[in-house]
Amino acid sequence: MAVAGLLMLVASAPADGREVTLTAADVGYIQSDGPRPEGRILVRFEMPEALQVGEVEFAVLELRTPVSTDEGVSCVVVDAFPLTREWDGATVAWDGAWSTPGGDFDRSEHAVWIAQPGEDSLLRFDVTDMVSGWASGTLTNNGVVLAVSLGWPGALEAYSAQGAAPAISTLLVYYTLHPDVDR
Repeated sequence: MAVAGLLMLVASAPADGREVTLTAADVGYIQSDGPRPEGRILVRFEMPEALQVGEVEFAVLELRTPVSTDEGVSCVVVDAFPLTREWDGATVAWDGAWSTPGGDFDRSEHAVWIAQPGEDSLLRFDVTDMVSGWASGTLTNNGVVLAVSLGWPGALEAYSAQGAAPAISTLLVYYTLHPDVDR
């Protein structure tokens, strides 16, 4: 039996809430060298002012990208970690300006998705805590890095032959305004 989307994300707008769908401000793809290269996708979104004067209730990062795995393996576990250093999608590299090759990110905070392998696999993450931190300023918004979980037999691949990351990455955010904010 194949496991597809083991985690089901269902969201509804708060009773007095609003929603906003953001398109990625920057995307990048980095890949290690070696006999079994590891690929990672980086995505960053600009936080609108409305989120800074409100409360994030629920946030979902969604994108489609090629996912591969070893033969006989029916799913891949993918993590989304908040990046701790700035980057630029046009110049980002595995061994770039990172302290650690493959990106500087906070392993203590992450979201998980179980993806089916394929040319156009859906990845969907509950990133509510990360987006709340970005909106409130308690977490620096350097975006997220998506990586196959350690020890898992799979890979995230470039979306195109040129090594570009997914063209369409969206962040759906449900939020409520603070009571003292003019509506």
